[in-house]
Amino acid sequence: MDSGDFADAVFPGSGAPVAGGEAVEKMLGDIVILSEDGTPRTRHPTTRIAVEADEVLPARSRTDAACARTRPAHSHSC
Repeated sequence: MDSGDFADAVFPGSGAPVAGGEAVEKMLGDIVILSEDGTPRTRHPTTRIAVEADEVLPARSRTDAACARTRPAHSHSC
């Protein structure tokens, strides 16, 4: 994702899957909040990684992930 190459991407999400580069890029553009410098300033810690593979089906994976948004270095909280 970080490279921005979504040509063969399928994003399952919580609704109907979004497939194809343009569709995934539009979906992310609609939901990702960008900072003044054009970056999302997010971190995505990933846990409980599970990869399943067998001889019949392609490999599948699942993870739990959280998204945390960082603040600019000189911001102050009240």
